[in-house]
Amino acid sequence: MSASALWVFPTCYVIGSLPFGVLYGKLVKGVDIRQHGSGNIGASNVMRLFGVQAFVIVFALDALKGVAAILLCQRLFGPEHAWMVLLGGLLSVLGHTFSVFLKFTGGRGVATGLGLLVAVAPVAGLCTFLVWAVTLALTRYISVASIAGSISAPLWVVFIQPQTVPFPYRLMIAIAATLLVIRHAPNMKRLIAGQEFKLGQKVELDSQVNRKLPERREPEAPEKAESEGSV
Repeated sequence: MSASALWVFPTCYVIGSLPFGVLYGKLVKGVDIRQHGSGNIGASNVMRLFGVQAFVIVFALDALKGVAAILLCQRLFGPEHAWMVLLGGLLSVLGHTFSVFLKFTGGRGVATGLGLLVAVAPVAGLCTFLVWAVTLALTRYISVASIAGSISAPLWVVFIQPQTVPFPYRLMIAIAATLLVIRHAPNMKRLIAGQEFKLGQKVELDSQVNRKLPERREPEAPEKAESEGSV
């Protein structure tokens, strides 16, 4: 491995740092999503504010960050350097959760973590997504579904793909899953307090969202004077 290849690690972090939720809110809707809903930059808050279509777009883009980091490292280092791939993958998740573009704040990292998992263990990734979907259908809490999926991910890798997933990849998935659960601590507090948002619960936004321009009014014609000598 050449020392010149180490540029890939800050690149993975920067890829993960791209705040697609914030960019979508500002560029498409003219809204800073950090000021609304849960204040999170991820796809769940985007759905809460803008609907399912926006959720799918942002979730897919965030997941692709994890996929891109893994594929980039695998191509550069090869299968014999799985530890390098581990580092690049974790940096993409850390980039999402501590984005350099957002003063080292960020989201929970669920979509990016799922992309990372799918890239190294697709069968386990599918099983994790199913756990997320079933839990969401039963509880209607995205945070609960994300925590359940995160906890299940390392288990799926161990029990379904133990021979095909190298140990460094399994360790990477376990570390990422632990980070995702820890990042959901605020959601856990809201759940206990009964203040967590449920799926389908809409958030009223101020006039920033879907704002309409004021109607243009034609200037009124001046009234005609009753006579030439009127004053």
